[in-house]
Amino acid sequence: MKNIISLLVCSLIFSTAIMAQELKDLEYVSPFHDEMAAVKKGGMWAFIDMDGKVVIDYRDDLVLANESLMACSTTDASMNYPFFQNGRALIRKMKEGVAYYGYINSKGETVIEADFINATHFHNNRAIVLKVFKESIGRNEILGKNVVSYSYNEEVINTEGNTVTYLRGPINLVYDKRKLKTPPEIQSRFLGPNLISIKSENDTWKVQTINRK
Repeated sequence: MKNIISLLVCSLIFSTAIMAQELKDLEYVSPFHDEMAAVKKGGMWAFIDMDGKVVIDYRDDLVLANESLMACSTTDASMNYPFFQNGRALIRKMKEGVAYYGYINSKGETVIEADFINATHFHNNRAIVLKVFKESIGRNEILGKNVVSYSYNEEVINTEGNTVTYLRGPINLVYDKRKLKTPPEIQSRFLGPNLISIKSENDTWKVQTINRK
């Protein structure tokens, strides 16, 4: 029995030492959002809970944002870091040299696939995304390959990834990784829980309600 107790105590001490080591030499610690804080180490980011436990391990696909974009600012607004809002955090995946955006949940699981050419963080359980569409428009016999056309719609999605409001589109997309180093700009802005403003091609704005789905 004494050996078992000693083994358990050693295991606890060892686990505590590992936890303490994980949280040493951090380059940045963010404020809490959705009861989770981002910590940076070695150029990668992880998330800790309110007890200081690492709940999402260090990774390099998290999208950083300036705190001034959030509802309230409590620290240095010049620092960019990943954060959770409405149980979702924004991630970025590279496909054929082009960045696509999606979302993970508080367990680090991808719950909305990285299929968007641009996306915002969630706000009041809604996010604005640019959804890409790929269409085959024929075949180039000389080159021996199909000719493909790309476009995107600007839409509002819920935390399940379902479209709740169409905003604008389709908009032609030149699918070239050199031209898509910077993603197309999202032209809409949230005004409130159920209102959004949309910028038109002639630089005027319209206000539209968001479906409550």
